[in-house]
Amino acid sequence: MPNHIHGILVISDKGEASLEKSPLSPNPLAKDASPLRPSGTTAGSVGAIIQNYKSITSRKISAHSEKLKGQIWQRNYYEHIIRNQRELQAITDYIQTNPQNWEKDTEYKT
Repeated sequence: MPNHIHGILVISDKGEASLEKSPLSPNPLAKDASPLRPSGTTAGSVGAIIQNYKSITSRKISAHSEKLKGQIWQRNYYEHIIRNQRELQAITDYIQTNPQNWEKDTEYKT
């Protein structure tokens, strides 16, 4: 699809979790910060991986195309945890057949 990307991210080693600072704990430098507002992306998280992917690809695309400078990616992303082999197969099939549905997309233009 020319307007979005699908992928399967496999995380094989989580490492050790750090309990020193929760992403939901307030920033000690901002006394009026809400304790429910995250202070940034947690290192090693899916969010950090996606953030880095978008950052690297944006820089590379911008370096090769003047007309594509600026925002390339939407702000957020959709994630789903694949819990078994059946789900993995269904999602793999969806990703492989998705480009065939481009003409049905609301942003498709001839």
